[in-house]
Amino acid sequence: MSNEQVAQVRIARWHAWDRLAAGLPDGYVLSVELLHSRADQAIAVFTVVTGHKAVQSIVGDQLQVAAAVTATDPASSDAVAIGEPPPKQPAEPGLVAQGTSLLATAFGKRQPAAAK
Repeated sequence: MSNEQVAQVRIARWHAWDRLAAGLPDGYVLSVELLHSRADQAIAVFTVVTGHKAVQSIVGDQLQVAAAVTATDPASSDAVAIGEPPPKQPAEPGLVAQGTSLLATAFGKRQPAAAK
């Protein structure tokens, strides 16, 4: 699959989430993705409804979160589901707690997660 095809799928998925969000209450969870791009890197991406719009929050080790947010290659494992156009917001305490727990369960990550 080419980078362009990956980007098209990601954008189509994002538009579908945004359409769903228009009719849902704040706090509704549209998606939780647990990404493990390398043995030492794992993040949780929460797509939630805020103000009838889909918004993403990223939870994980500080360096992995920074890499995910700044990745420029749309097919990069660090950019999956995180590339534009999704607006980002800092993770709320409940998402940080849930993301930390999910990452520990899925990937054996025992260190505390940081929010971005």
